[in-house]
Formats: sequence, C-alpha cells, structure tokens
Amino acid sequence: MLSLVHIVSAAAIAAAADAHAASSLQADFLSRAESFINCSATYSNDHGDITRVAIERNPSAPTKPVIQNDYNGSLAGMAHRSDCSDFGVPNIIRVLYSKGPHSLDTDPIKREQLKQGILGWQYWIDQIEGTKPDNHFEGGMEVWTENHQMDFHVSEYLAGMLYPDEMFWGTNMTGRQHADTGRGFVTRWLERRYRWGFSEWRSATYYQFCFHSVSTLASLAPEPLVATRAGIVLDLMMLDVSMHSLHGMLASSQVRKQTAIF
Repeated sequence: MLSLVHIVSAAAIAAAADAHAASSLQADFLSRAESFINCSATYSNDHGDITRVAIERNPSAPTKPVIQNDYNGSLAGMAHRSDCSDFGVPNIIRVLYSKGPHSLDTDPIKREQLKQGILGWQYWIDQIEGTKPDNHFEGGMEVWTENHQMDFHVSEYLAGMLYPDEMFWGTNMTGRQHADTGRGFVTRWLERRYRWGFSEWRSATYYQFCFHSVSTLASLAPEPLVATRAGIVLDLMMLDVSMHSLHGMLASSQVRKQTAIF
C-alpha cells in the first residue's frame, strides 16, 4: 500500500510539474502579448493610438507623436449619425482620458475637436437632437444588437464622467445626466451577461466589439464597482474564448458570423 509519505511526495511532484507548465504558459503568453503590442503600435489609426497611449511610448518611432490619427472620418460619421459610427467613439474617449506628455495635452486643438465630437454625439434613441445646425440625424444607426448596445452605453457613461459639468449640445443633457444614465445601462448589460451569457456568443464578427467596449470600461471606469463588474465579464469572455479555441482558431458554435462584411 502507498504510505502517506508516498502520496504527499507524488502530490508535491505533480504540483511542481503543474507550476512549471503554468510558468511556461505564462511566459509564452507574455511573449505573444508583447509581440501583439509592438505590432499594434506601428499602426497610425485609432487602434495604434490607444496602444501607444496605453504603453506611453512609440516603440517603432520614438521621435514621432504617440497620437497620430486625425479622427476626421470618425468625427464625420458621428456628426451624421452614420451606422457603425459608434464603434469609433470608445477609442476617441480613451484618447481623451489620457493625460501627460504622451497624450493630446500636447495638441490642445485636436483635444478640443474630439471633445466637441463627444459633446455632440447622441448616446441613445430617446435622447433629443441638439440645436447646432450641423447636427444632421440620418436615423440609420443600429443600436439594438448586443455589441452596439454596449458601445453606446460605455461611451455615454465614460463621456459623462469625463465632462460632468459640460452641456452636451447633441442631446441637451449635462455630462452628469449622461453618466447617471450610462451607469444604469452598463450595469444592466453586464448583469445580464454574467447571469445568462451572450446572445452573440463567440461571434467571429461581433465578439471583438464586446471585448472592445467591456475592456474600455474595465480600464477607464472611475468608479471601482463599475470597473470590477466589467472586469468580471471580461474574465468570463477570455475564459470562453480560451476554452473554445484550437490552434488559434475559435472552433465552436457561434452566431452572427459575417465574413462578407468584415
């Protein structure tokens, strides 16, 4: 019969092997993450900007500014309420949240331009249109699907928290009102995800947008409870993807996969 010593020894050996394997996996993950960050930082679009803002440097071109995108396309889409223009709003907000030498503090004109775009945006369908003459509403924005909902809600909450005392001329609401409304929306959306899961589960097309909005909320939310709730859902999404991936491919059931569009 195995003695207690044998059992404890075997358990210790197994634990050491598990720890070694975990350490190897972590090292591999960190190496791939570093490669991804360095690659993302080479782009001159908004995705490159938020990467460089996050790491506070421009690794491929140290003498160039961290923020390189002019955001004119995103701002035009926002001004005309074009469909899918909500996808770019969290990136603009993330850039506006950044401070210091690796931010728009070095370009106050661009910061003000982006701020006005945020103040003129419409964050939900029941918010009245503003009074400025260039605020033309096309009425073609998709809002009801799971990923679009969170883009609007996260943007509203974070924009309101960033400019609480400003009047948002796109809606005739104050930032504080938007923060309160957005907080209720994101809380309800997050609760539904960790209670019942996703309606667009593991969508190769749209899951990325949920990652985008939830990670933005988790990293920028000024209120710890909101950030923690977003982090919980983000952890569940990461676990979901890792459990259903094989050799870098998401090999499982999924919904709303539209390869012809994206």
